[in-house]
Amino acid sequence: LSTNQRFMQLWNIPPELRGSASDERMLNFVLSQVAEPNAFLARVKYLYEHRQEVSQEEVGLKNGRVFDRYSAPMCSAQGKYYGRIWFFRDTTERRNLEVAMRQSDKMSAVGQLAAGVAHEINNPLGVILGFAQALVRRMQADDPLEMPLRSIEKEAIRCKNLVQDLLTFSRASKAEREPIDLNRAVEGALSLVTAQARMGHIEVRKELAPELPRVLGNLNQIQQVIINLSNNAMDAMTNAGVLTLKTEYLQQGSLSWVCLKVIDTGPGIPAEIRSRIFDPFFTTKPVGKGTGLGLSLVHEIIQKHSGTIDVSSEPGRTQFL
Repeated sequence: LSTNQRFMQLWNIPPELRGSASDERMLNFVLSQVAEPNAFLARVKYLYEHRQEVSQEEVGLKNGRVFDRYSAPMCSAQGKYYGRIWFFRDTTERRNLEVAMRQSDKMSAVGQLAAGVAHEINNPLGVILGFAQALVRRMQADDPLEMPLRSIEKEAIRCKNLVQDLLTFSRASKAEREPIDLNRAVEGALSLVTAQARMGHIEVRKELAPELPRVLGNLNQIQQVIINLSNNAMDAMTNAGVLTLKTEYLQQGSLSWVCLKVIDTGPGIPAEIRSRIFDPFFTTKPVGKGTGLGLSLVHEIIQKHSGTIDVSSEPGRTQFL
């Protein structure tokens, strides 16, 4: 097995293996990083058994990276087979950009639809709610219509809140912006979620970096992001827990970022649904408990502020960054 320096870097091959004469040790180290090692190994064996086959596939790693893998037979001009040549290229960033672009197109289309639907629903909904509330105020305490009318009022209010969420979602790019203090935004947002946290026996912790530079944004929308992420975290922690909000100032060369982390100690987000949590109307909550717009609105606002949002999750710890 002959490898170049780039292969060693891509697979983080330790120095003690780089000069090893054992191909098996090198292969086992590579397999330890692959998300599906059995399938990877079966494919390698298949290609060595089918010498003339050319193959190009994606290889997923346990740490979330994605490699493009190309393999072809290596033969002399006379057709003598010497083995196979393997190329690996890290395509994680390109893949993430493609996913972000698809998500952006999807959110834009949903935003346009949401605006139209919300306006069409808002007017008749206002009439229903208005008449229901007027009748409720005139009823006697023992009126048999009290329960159905109050149900109409309750559900109309719930629909009204959903319509408001749709309108907020569709207007995410239209708000005026000014230099804002992220720490101040966190403090203001937490004042609105502390009561719910106490009711759920959830401890709220703040780790705010001092003297953060101001960022250009809309204070109300940034607070909406913090509230939505906090509410989502508290909903996940059904039997108490800890909610942590942390701000940081990050620098890398000439680049710098202001960063917000929202961390909870809930059960974690299952891997099979993690890619869908920012989709509009996607929710795992029971009917009537969530609209599925909270995280999609967060994604839309952050994107319109030229920011990024990532999630990492395991049992006992979920972090939105």
